[in-house]
Amino acid sequence: MDCYKIKEYKPGHEQEVYCLVKAVYDEFISHENSTDGNQLFYEWISPGEIANRQKSQNNMWLAWMGKELLGMIEIRDSNTVSLLFVNKYYQNNGIARHLFQTALTECTKRGSDIDKFYVHASICSVLVYKNLGFYVTGKAHKENGIYYVPMEMTINKEDKNRTKVKKTES
Repeated sequence: MDCYKIKEYKPGHEQEVYCLVKAVYDEFISHENSTDGNQLFYEWISPGEIANRQKSQNNMWLAWMGKELLGMIEIRDSNTVSLLFVNKYYQNNGIARHLFQTALTECTKRGSDIDKFYVHASICSVLVYKNLGFYVTGKAHKENGIYYVPMEMTINKEDKNRTKVKKTES
């Protein structure tokens, strides 16, 4: 599927990002978490919160096909996947991998000396992150009503022009 483009987040797309993330979360993830955990997540992804986080440092990339938002990724602290969601109709087409690779490349260009990347993966997304090169580093946790599995990956910079992902088994 080559008809989409990855673009850096621009102010004004908060509502579209919110709608995409909420739809995917509600269908695949919300059942894993408590009512309080879901409410906390909905506050985190609200359009206002998205806009506020992006004001301090733009760390979000969006996958577009024309005017349709297919997926998104948000990175925190230049080394942690905060959000990674793809519209259910476009999953398993490499969009998550393309979004992650774009984010990794951009974070590296910005001068971050990245040797590891981290994520608190939802239970249902562990396999997705394993396919991106992450490995499980601990047991599933429940924090503020949200279940997650801690994962990380080692980044191997073999040349200066391209960041490569080193897959490590746990």
